[in-house]
Amino acid sequence: DIQTAQERRRGFLEELGRAGVATVDIPIVTGLHDEDAANRALIALLESEHPPTAVFSSQNLITIGAVRGLRERGAHHTVALVGFDDVPLAD
Repeated sequence: DIQTAQERRRGFLEELGRAGVATVDIPIVTGLHDEDAANRALIALLESEHPPTAVFSSQNLITIGAVRGLRERGAHHTVALVGFDDVPLAD
């Protein structure tokens, strides 16, 4: 329901479409509000039938949880991660 979150989602999908990526099957996880929820969601995506090769996170706490999930599964060198907010971990 947050306007900025809606705009980030719209922009993400719009740019994927411009790049020729079909967006109908792109998994989008919503309702994440902390690092632990993001960590669990990312691990679930990695364990899915079609794990992602890249992840876009639209909030700093979610990005931190995503980093943790990637590292826990040893995917931090094989799955790209783009975070919207700048976090100290970004370096």
